[in-house]
Order: sequence, then structure tokens, then C-alpha cells
Amino acid sequence: MTALITAADLGIDTGTDQGLFDWLLASLLFGRPVQQQTAATAYRKFKADGWDTPEHFTADDQHPLWHELWEGDYHRMSSVMSEELRAVGGDAELFGSTDSLQLVWSSGDGHGGISSSDHGDGDT
Repeated sequence: MTALITAADLGIDTGTDQGLFDWLLASLLFGRPVQQQTAATAYRKFKADGWDTPEHFTADDQHPLWHELWEGDYHRMSSVMSEELRAVGGDAELFGSTDSLQLVWSSGDGHGGISSSDHGDGDT
């Protein structure tokens, strides 16, 4: 069995705001039914090309995002993933800040969520 690719393998430091965004991006790419190496290649392509802020994923023109996924060998789910990355990128852009990135996703009613400050206290 192949070893799982970890955040450390991708050079992600989840102790920083940038690392939290990188972890979110990687989690989305790895969360689809694709091979780990395909997700890792796409993640590295995004990072190498400077796609490391939510604003990159929310542009009106979806073609550059789709092209970036395709160039990163993320072919199988590229159209679905481009829509998901745009939606999550919009949420991260709305709720994030350069001082304390708030990663928020909403439940169906828009009231659920989690932020980077919700970890470590055992009360989540």
C-alpha cells in the first residue's frame, strides 16, 4: 500500500495563516476521488504559479482556474473542482483576513462554521 501524502510532504505549515489556506486548498484537491499523486501535482502547480490567495479562485473568468487544474494533471474532476474552488475561495475571501485567517464554511442554513480559533481548546 502506498503511504499517504501529508501536509508536511507538501511543505504546508498549518501554524500560519498562509499554511491554513494551503491546507484548505490541498484538502479540497485530495478530497475528490483522484489519485493522491494527481492531487499533489495539482497542489504543487497552484503553488508554483502563485495561486495562494482566495482572490485567485474567485475571478469571473473561470477559464484560468480550469486551465491551472488541467495543467496540474487534475483532469478527471476539473470542471467540478473549479466550481468548488471558486465557491470555497469566495467564502475564504469573505471571512479571511491577513491577521487571522478565518476558514468558514456554512451548513445548509448558513449558520454553521469553524474558524482557525476553534482548535486546541477541546470545546469545539
